[in-house]
Amino acid sequence: KDCRIIFASSISVYGKKLLKLPTDESTQCNPDSEYSKSKYEAEKIIKTHNKYSILRLGTLYGPTYLDYLKILKRLRLGKMKLIGNGENRIPFTHVNDAALSIATAAKSQNPSDLYVVAGESLSQKQVYSIACGLLNVPIPKKSISLSSALFLASVSEFFSNLTGKKPSLTKEQVSVLGYNRVFDCSKAKKELSFKPRSLEDGIKEMIFIYQSENKL
Repeated sequence: KDCRIIFASSISVYGKKLLKLPTDESTQCNPDSEYSKSKYEAEKIIKTHNKYSILRLGTLYGPTYLDYLKILKRLRLGKMKLIGNGENRIPFTHVNDAALSIATAAKSQNPSDLYVVAGESLSQKQVYSIACGLLNVPIPKKSISLSSALFLASVSEFFSNLTGKKPSLTKEQVSVLGYNRVFDCSKAKKELSFKPRSLEDGIKEMIFIYQSENKL
């Protein structure tokens, strides 16, 4: 009874189409996938405990998230396309920043807490611009609609299920890059000392990993 439960939830509980921008802890949840629904139902169970901290984490990236290296490769080869007009903002969150917030939450004296923990939201164009600048390659000019990208991802996942091979593109990857999501993390910054690093620094780290992988 005296233990504190720390639950790593997800911003996905708000759905891909946010009901309010920026979204914060008070915004109504609107889970729209099996994953987001499972997180939302788990939150309800956690809230029956007398001591808990629920952290709704943004889209994680970092050294262990190697799927992002595929995007860097496509950018380097000039094969990446903008999804939509590229103005949508993406809440990338470095895994180490999220981990520090979890560690701080474990020491909380409050009986129950709920936090949105998401990093700097830059537009899709800005993300590609930073990455392409560091890779010394042109920024993507061509684009594809979000609906078309989701359809292609569905086809990729379908054939993946038939062959057993990993899909080259998933609907989750498209959703991360294509939907507009901005979050207000002022509560986490105040109470958890959450200090998200700049996305430019995070992208530099990922490019260093990508270039190291290609040298091996």
